Amino acid sequence: MDEYSKIAPYYEKLLGKPLYPIRNNIRTFIISQGHRRVVDMCCGTGKQLEMLLGADMDLIGVDNSQAMMSQSRQKDGIRLLQNNAIDIDLPEKGFDAAILTFSLHEKDEVEREILLEKTWNLVRIGGHLLVGDYCRVPLTLRGFMWGKIIIPMVERAAGKNHYLNYSAWMRNGALEQHIGKITTGKKLIARHFNGTVALYSIERK
Repeated sequence: MDEYSKIAPYYEKLLGKPLYPIRNNIRTFIISQGHRRVVDMCCGTGKQLEMLLGADMDLIGVDNSQAMMSQSRQKDGIRLLQNNAIDIDLPEKGFDAAILTFSLHEKDEVEREILLEKTWNLVRIGGHLLVGDYCRVPLTLRGFMWGKIIIPMVERAAGKNHYLNYSAWMRNGALEQHIGKITTGKKLIARHFNGTVALYSIERK
């Protein structure tokens, strides 16, 4: 069953505006680096790729949800592949940049490790992995409100399995812990949602 079948028609209407800042940061970074060949793993509606459209861009989006991909607009310059990102066959070190946002926290521990490694392996030497997801809750009042109340409510509404995976993600150190195995080239681009979401670039040396 497609767990996004109910939310997909409303996803961009509800979340497009809140997600714009992080999507725009990704766009700005990729353009500033001169990257042209980009893959968005677990791309959802494909909106991030639409924001990257331009001359000489070669863009690929991968997502397992038919409901989410049906919301994307078919655009020249974007190839959308409906497939499990873990199983997709793409060339290793074949991309200038790979994007992985808000997808690791919803996987179980085994799947998220596989997905992170697979996405990292798609990045060429000198290219970048852009990864954004829930991070450790900051010790501020607004951070507490978002990280301990608002976000858990949203994640619980996504379903039992989704919430269990999110809870395990946070309990096990969130984004900082899961990208900790990549020891070089990490830079924090920005924090969002009152510090509860972090976006990192990781250069492949």
